Amino acid sequence: MTAEPLLRVRGLTAGYGEIQAVREVDVEVRAGEIVTVLGGNGAGKTTLLGAVAGLVDVFDGEISLADRPLGGLRPHARARRGLALVQENKRVFRALSVRDNLVVATPRLGRAEFDAREQNVYELFPVLAEKRRDPAGSLSGGQQQMLAIGQALMAGPSVLMLDEPSAGLAPRLVAEVMDRVATIASRGMAVLLVEQAVHQALRVASRVYVLRLGRCSEQEDFRGADKQRLLDHIYLGAAADGSRT
Repeated sequence: MTAEPLLRVRGLTAGYGEIQAVREVDVEVRAGEIVTVLGGNGAGKTTLLGAVAGLVDVFDGEISLADRPLGGLRPHARARRGLALVQENKRVFRALSVRDNLVVATPRLGRAEFDAREQNVYELFPVLAEKRRDPAGSLSGGQQQMLAIGQALMAGPSVLMLDEPSAGLAPRLVAEVMDRVATIASRGMAVLLVEQAVHQALRVASRVYVLRLGRCSEQEDFRGADKQRLLDHIYLGAAADGSRT
């Protein structure tokens, strides 16, 4: 029996002012899977994550977490329900140490719970344990991305949303970050991933959605011989039969 979605988006229309950046989008994410959203620049990927997190205006549709509607809740309330968003470009506190970045991400945690979550982050990203006393600003780009993900995990979310975690990283580091994302999902967390490093994103994906011109469709065939057809569909507008859409 297939598990019920942990995060469910139904008929979502959202955007900025009078601009509808995404229209009638349906997305589902279950515990333990990585759902990857692909699309060209301006397709609406970041808008989708922002709308789920409560950062972007929602004009229509429903968003629910564990069957509890999120409509009307502010971003901090959604975070308390179990949503965590890691935005593009690594928002870490550069003057603080690595460990202090984890501390400020987890207000009002008891010592035992904090220690357990901190240890979990260090197990996922051993380099952060090695550099726990170093200023975050001294870390490489890839290490800062790991720290940003670690901050999100310190909140104990059930759904982790990642917006372009590979941005600006060397290919080797992209693969390493994606491997850690796969580990996070394997431990039971639901992951909603927006990514431009398509081959790495498809490597770890459980399911794939494609956003084009603000509209979304799930893609059942995204591995092996079907991968190039999918890429053509995303970036060239080619349909499955080779025609143009």
